[in-house]
Formats: sequence, C-alpha cells, structure tokens
Amino acid sequence: MLPRGKFALWATLIALVFIAPLVIFFAQRMSQELEREFLQRSELLANNFADQVRFRLAGRTPEDLPHLQRELQEMTNTFVMGLVLYAQVVWRGEVLAQDVATSVLPRDLLQEGPHSELMTKRQRNGLEYLDIWRTLESEQSYVRLGVSLIFLRAAIWEALWPMIALGGILVIVIGMGAYLIGPPWTKAREPAAGTVPETSSPAAAKAPEPIRLGKLIIDDQSKEIRLNGTTISVTPREYALLSLLASEPGRVFSPQEIMARAWSDEKFIATEDVKKYIYLLRQKLERDPQKPQWIVTVRGFGYKLQIPD
Repeated sequence: MLPRGKFALWATLIALVFIAPLVIFFAQRMSQELEREFLQRSELLANNFADQVRFRLAGRTPEDLPHLQRELQEMTNTFVMGLVLYAQVVWRGEVLAQDVATSVLPRDLLQEGPHSELMTKRQRNGLEYLDIWRTLESEQSYVRLGVSLIFLRAAIWEALWPMIALGGILVIVIGMGAYLIGPPWTKAREPAAGTVPETSSPAAAKAPEPIRLGKLIIDDQSKEIRLNGTTISVTPREYALLSLLASEPGRVFSPQEIMARAWSDEKFIATEDVKKYIYLLRQKLERDPQKPQWIVTVRGFGYKLQIPD
C-alpha cells in the first residue's frame, strides 16, 4: 500500500492529466465562440455604416456635395468612439469624410487603397484591430472601419479565468482529499437514484398589444416600427432602444440604464454606443434630426421619448 503522501501526489498528478486537457479544450471553444460573435458584430457594424452612407448618397447631385460631405463627416465622427478606431468614406476615388482616433493610431493609415479582403486583422503601435472594407458601387467607392480587438481580448480573459481557477481548485481538492482519505483503495458509495422532476408546459402567453404613441406604432410581434403609416427599417439594437424609451414616455433613461435594460445580453457595448444609436434613430424618425421632437436629450441625465405637439 502506498504511503499517504505519495498516494496524494499521484492522485493530484492524475487529476491534472485529465482535467488540464478538458480546461484547454473548453477554453479554446469558448475563445473561438467569443471571437466568432465579435467578428459577426463587427461585420454588422460595418454593414450598418455602409447602409447609412448608401442612403445618403442615393439620388444626390454634384451640387449637393458640400452639404453631403458635412453630413457624412458628422456621421463619421459619431461612429469613431469606443470600439471603432477610425472610419472613412470614399466616393469615386475622392475622400468625402474620415475620422481617426489619433490618440492611438496615426491618421496616415487611411491613405492606403482598398484591399482584396473584406476584413483583415492588423496591428499598429502595439494595438490589434480589424480593418473592415465595404464596397459601395465599385473599387473606387467604399467605406472603411477600424474596430479595436482590446475588448475581445478582455472578454476572453474574463470568461476564461474562472474556468482555469476552477480547474486548479479541483486538482488541489482532489489531492487534499486523497491525502485525507489515506488508503489508496476505498469503495465508493453508490449514489441514490434521483427522481425526474415533473414538468408542466406553461400556458401560452397573450400576445402583447402594439405600443401607440401618436403616429408612432411599435409592434413587438412583427418587430416593426411604423411612423405616419410608413414602416421604418431599424436594426435589432435600434428596435430594443426605441422600445425601452417608448415603454415609459416622458421618463428619462440614463445611458447605463439603456445598456442594462435594452442590451443586457450584449457583451461588447459601451456608453458611446448609446449616443451613436440615438443619432441613428433620429435620422430615421425626426423630420429635422438637428432639432429632435421625438427623442430628446436631457443634458447630464440621458434621453427620453415624447410625443411631438
């Protein structure tokens, strides 16, 4: 029979041999899933940016170019915050708008032409980021976004360290248990058979009624927004934000409350995103986005939805 100390050591090593590969396997799977989700969200962000640009370019004449450039520059400045490090709009070889977070990246990186790949991982000044391209009508017309990977790395570490810590604790517990048990061969107690809990099917929930605020209708069943009888195309984030504001008209919601209640399942979100999506909703709802009547800013507190007079 092995001495107690050696038995505990062998038990610890065996546990480590079996647990370490499991921890590595699940850590890789979790990292891959987080990265896949982050890449999807980055692509959606780039597509949203490109769609907004196409919407503003549609039907514009050369005489509209000065006003269009100001409008695109304002939109570009709105996008460059949080995860987005830079944004650029090029139309027929001419740069209409661009902005770079110059505190972390040099402005000259936007002088490059379009790449063959739509999304490329890059590194500059020690910063990892995604370089995403979306063609508008030809290779000479495109939009370009740079999305930082720092939040992805932080999210992966935040998700992995509890798993690694749990694996280490489990190995230590097994070693200590083997030491305390003493004899290497002990008969395991047969676990009692458990009963399968009965499940009952919940009653079908009653379909919610659409929210009606003046000429604005929010239909949660069809996930549609209608204003003056016209359906407004919105993204899932925009829909969740507007639904939250419309749930209590006149009430002021802070950016932190909006993130917690409207986007609670989002992993990569920041307060700057609230400002960005408020801007995008105003572009679609307001007659004059510079003088909003529906979504009003209460400086220092947040945003509220009201019914225009």
